[in-house]
Amino acid sequence: MKVKTSKEDKVSINDTINYADVYAVVKEIFKQREDLLETICINIATAIKNKFPQLRKISIQLIKLHPPIVAFVGSVSVTYEKKYK
Repeated sequence: MKVKTSKEDKVSINDTINYADVYAVVKEIFKQREDLLETICINIATAIKNKFPQLRKISIQLIKLHPPIVAFVGSVSVTYEKKYK
């Protein structure tokens, strides 16, 4: 998770999201089998937003280190971003 602020901004612990809580949400999502990284990203974003309604923006990147692609060496990734009102 990235938090961007300007140098003038003061960040309070009350304005942040607990990473342990985010991890718990993501861990639950990964218990369910999904074929597409895109679906996993959307499910993670939805679950985190439901847990933390104060969230204004989310960006999630999933990287598959060893995709099952014949004769392919490398990784693939998906990035999902969403702004909330």
